[in-house]
Amino acid sequence: ELEPHIARIYPALVIKDTYMEQMFKSGMYMPLELDEAVNICKKMLIHLEGNGIKVIRIGLQPTDEMQFGKNIIAGPYHPAFRQLVESEIYKDMIEYLLDSIKTKNKRNITISFNSKDYSNVIGQKKSNIKYFRNKYLDVEIILNINNSLEPCCISLSIGEIELILSKKDYYRNTIV
Repeated sequence: ELEPHIARIYPALVIKDTYMEQMFKSGMYMPLELDEAVNICKKMLIHLEGNGIKVIRIGLQPTDEMQFGKNIIAGPYHPAFRQLVESEIYKDMIEYLLDSIKTKNKRNITISFNSKDYSNVIGQKKSNIKYFRNKYLDVEIILNINNSLEPCCISLSIGEIELILSKKDYYRNTIV
């Protein structure tokens, strides 16, 4: 209803010398685990960007003062939190395309993407690649940088079948 133009998403962190720290230490507050926060923030990002609201920050900006174990006592802190969220979206987009292809012959899968999306497609520490290689053990997964694809688009090819999906179209097709 407010029709904002921009938004920021900050999962709650327990900061030293705050009331929230007292709540945490007394057991009155339990912060989200990192994977829970990533999943919630993923849904928020899809909802906001899907409605034309630009998200300019996800997660706390890492600084010398704000370090886990120093000023951050607990909570879903990660210095590359946005990338964790974006990587999950790309993983879901690839799953969406794989589920859309109704062939059983999924022996060779080529995932093409713009070089600007490389880190998000492969995931933090190659988490997305590991996920798909573990899920599809008998499948060769080929990563292909294709800068003729627009940023924020992926293409998935299996044999003669090729599907292209943009984040924008994925957001439209996703119910959060």
